[in-house]
Amino acid sequence: MEHQEITDGEAKKELLIEKGFDLSAPKEKKIDKINWQDEIENLVYGVNEGYFEAIETFKLLKKIEILLSDAKEEIKEAVLSECEDFEKHDLLKKHNIEISQSGRYDYSVNYEYNELIEKKKEMESEMKANLKNKDKFHFDVDTKKYFSEETGEEIFIPTFKANAKAVKVYKNK
Repeated sequence: MEHQEITDGEAKKELLIEKGFDLSAPKEKKIDKINWQDEIENLVYGVNEGYFEAIETFKLLKKIEILLSDAKEEIKEAVLSECEDFEKHDLLKKHNIEISQSGRYDYSVNYEYNELIEKKKEMESEMKANLKNKDKFHFDVDTKKYFSEETGEEIFIPTFKANAKAVKVYKNK
């Protein structure tokens, strides 16, 4: 038997068959092989019961999140193409998805708006500078405000508003 070179596509097809995917089944039945929800629940259970390290599991889930995001982006055009075969109502009813257009309004057509945005940027820059130099201003304990010792005018310094804590995962170098 002569050796035949397997292309990347053929190798991936063989791998899917090895993993038990029935590629001859109708399209909508092919991806039912893996119960992703159970797998994720097992990971969470494993962490909560102390079987898995929380940090390593979190890093794995973050990696999966990135892979899923990339995969969704990679198949987006194919999804949009398939969706064209359906009426909006049927698409929502059969697949529980909806195609929507996102965007935002452009207010820059109004010169007054643009001036206000520019003034806001200037004020933010000034307040950041005040923050760096706040030890040079007088702090009134009663009013909890800063004042210029030279002019007596109030100095605005931005306050820090903490959000929820986040865990950042970095790629290994």
